[in-house]
Amino acid sequence: MTPLEQQQKYLKLVRVGSGYLGLRTTGKEFSQCWFQDDPQALTLINQYSATHDVWGSMAEFPDRTKSRHADNAGKLCSLWLDVDAHEGSKYANPKKAEDAITQFVADTGLPPPNLIHLTGHGVQALWPLDKSLSRDEWQPIADKLQLLADAHKLGADPITADAARILRVPGTLNFRNPDAPVRTELVVVRDGYNSLDEFEVALNAAVEKLPPEVRQSRPSKANPKFEDPETPENVAIVKDMLEKIDPDPGQSGTRPKWRNIIWAVAATGYTEAYDIARAWSERGDLWDEDDFNGVWDSFDPERGIGFGTLVHHARDASYNGPLPGPGDNIPAEPVPSLSGRLMTRRASEIQPEPIDWLVEGSIPLGMLMVIGGQPGLGKSQIALKLAAAITTGKGLPDDKI
Repeated sequence: MTPLEQQQKYLKLVRVGSGYLGLRTTGKEFSQCWFQDDPQALTLINQYSATHDVWGSMAEFPDRTKSRHADNAGKLCSLWLDVDAHEGSKYANPKKAEDAITQFVADTGLPPPNLIHLTGHGVQALWPLDKSLSRDEWQPIADKLQLLADAHKLGADPITADAARILRVPGTLNFRNPDAPVRTELVVVRDGYNSLDEFEVALNAAVEKLPPEVRQSRPSKANPKFEDPETPENVAIVKDMLEKIDPDPGQSGTRPKWRNIIWAVAATGYTEAYDIARAWSERGDLWDEDDFNGVWDSFDPERGIGFGTLVHHARDASYNGPLPGPGDNIPAEPVPSLSGRLMTRRASEIQPEPIDWLVEGSIPLGMLMVIGGQPGLGKSQIALKLAAAITTGKGLPDDKI
């Protein structure tokens, strides 16, 4: 099949309706765009695929004004497993990953996947369903598939039950190695759709064969609530833990690791959690604000990522300090729950810090400054004068340079 034919078949079989494309340049800048239907999606894929990594949302997102969050997902019509095969992953090459999926299907008695997507550095197995499901109908089925893959140690990414997931689009280029991009390929194993009823029967039978204690550990089960209060000591400990971890997902680990660490910070419920996670992520060379905010907004406490994830990665990165505890300095009022990115702090809680000045007493370094005034008074001229002075090294108002 040509790349276009692969994309047409893929969109027809595994998803329905409007949604989002995720786009990343070879410079690792991430963005996303909404599409109304398959024709518009194909146009955008053709526009960007020669220069961008391209992913597509598996769920329908009918309202473009809402974020790509699982709670905003509409219909879904497929199930999937994503198995990496690159440096640092369980499998050395895609053939070994594909063999592992084949063995998993044989061991569990599930129907063979209809589609195999060779993503360049991994393999995706996809089961199109004969009916579309709401997110609430789809979730328990996807949870069981995730549970089954984990129990059989398939090594699949923990994204099987994530309704907000975007998966790489077939027939596009994978720029994981920008110097040697790989074109992805969709392989049709068998035509048509899976009967949802028959798939559920096979899935339930496979899950019932698992030990009882494993069956009870569903991925969607909420983690225990993080109880340690937002004291200065506990906040400092969380920051110290993050200090040990490299925030660049493409260099020291995988992107899911970076995402899960952000979610682990969100799981604290601290009013400072967004600022803490953002400050950590901004240290990385691959920092992208839209990507970070999309990950932050997609945090769901029911998805199984809790504070223990941060503990694990911090210990793995050689952190050997204390963990947050009950503390003595418990706030008199309950800490408000995390409901968005707007947070407040008392001025009395902010520690004063010295200010470095570009122009002593008037223009600080590293801070927001506003040049205000009526039209025609020379605001633009002042800005140009400052830019020229900084560039040439002379001419600042206080003769500092």
